Amino acid sequence: MMNQKEEKQEMPEMFVFDLHKNVIVRFFIILSSFSISLNVNSQSEKSVKTKTIGVGLGYSISSSIGDSVSPINLSLRYRLGQKHTFQFYVPFYLKRSRKEELPGNWKETNWGIGVGYDYLFYSHSLLDFIAGVKGNYWWYQDRYDEKATIPVYKGDQVLYVKNSTYYYWEKVRGFCLIPNIGLRFSVEKATIEFLIGVSISSMKRNSYSFREIIYPAAKTTWEEFYPDKNIIESKVRPDTQINLIYYF
Repeated sequence: MMNQKEEKQEMPEMFVFDLHKNVIVRFFIILSSFSISLNVNSQSEKSVKTKTIGVGLGYSISSSIGDSVSPINLSLRYRLGQKHTFQFYVPFYLKRSRKEELPGNWKETNWGIGVGYDYLFYSHSLLDFIAGVKGNYWWYQDRYDEKATIPVYKGDQVLYVKNSTYYYWEKVRGFCLIPNIGLRFSVEKATIEFLIGVSISSMKRNSYSFREIIYPAAKTTWEEFYPDKNIIESKVRPDTQINLIYYF
């Protein structure tokens, strides 16, 4: 299975279901429509900054795992006055893929929970300059599933059928702290944010595999652990995020 895992990067994909890409396309269509329809006036500036509760949809260019994992973020915002904003958010990512040379399926998932705070230190009309920090705890899993029904022959006759199930996991969990600065543009009840920051993370990796073969009158199982992949590491990476928030 270790060889299969190494070949994963080189094999062409026959089918890829990438949930976050569909959401991203819709997200940027909303952003484009929002920008075109802006009606900048002083009444908008006053009204939007008095709204206190908001919900947000965000897109992270990368994650602590790497550039290939780009989570979508759902957030709940609370504005205290005009300068302080608190948020609770949930990052998530899902990708399923199938390779021509392998009978099974790959599935990547990444999700977590986080909190954040930002401070508005300068404002000009509808444009705000902000600085803040976020922290989140997250779980990542890259899993291969393979199931097969295998007939066992004696000559030309089928003696019996055995069912084989194989799983391989690569799991990572960790904590991430992200200080950032950015721009916020607000009109009416909607806000767009563009943030850049530094992601400082600590994570623990481990791998595990399981195989089960069911015969007509018996069952066999194997488990395997990979001590060389059980590591703790730290990373410092750039972080870029775009958010669209609606205040009630």
